[in-house]
Amino acid sequence: MRPRAREFWSSDRRFGVRMPGEVVGEMERLCLGSARRETGGILVGRYSEDLRCAEVTEISGPPEDSKQTHDWLLRGVRGLLDRLRLLWKARREYYLGDWHFHPSGDMSESPTDVSTMVAVSRSDHTDCPEPVHILAGLGKTGDLLMRVTVYVRSQGCIDLKEM
Repeated sequence: MRPRAREFWSSDRRFGVRMPGEVVGEMERLCLGSARRETGGILVGRYSEDLRCAEVTEISGPPEDSKQTHDWLLRGVRGLLDRLRLLWKARREYYLGDWHFHPSGDMSESPTDVSTMVAVSRSDHTDCPEPVHILAGLGKTGDLLMRVTVYVRSQGCIDLKEM
């Protein structure tokens, strides 16, 4: 069965994230194939015409220089810049943020998660003042749980709720 598309919005509807079923399925595949280790990567896509909704068209898995254990992930960078350049040239798509999987099912962001995303929102290198962070976990029935947060440079983090 094909995974369903997922959509998340802030309570004031200023920020949204949409993921088609194919992207959700790829995230599930990477999580289930992680051998109970944390895994993750980047989110790629574009924004809606009104700039309120990030439309995720692709996710990466962990680059080959990543370090993974059952309770932490240090996402590497090898190959990401080349991939992002290619996607910009081919489809005008770009880096939207990061995602990672907690095999324990704990849906709490760690202090490292928060500080990383705050740094991304403030970095001139990423040119991403409102990065999306998706924390994935598996529910008791094996369903993919997601906590979606937008880190706004001027306001801090805003949790989004699934619609």
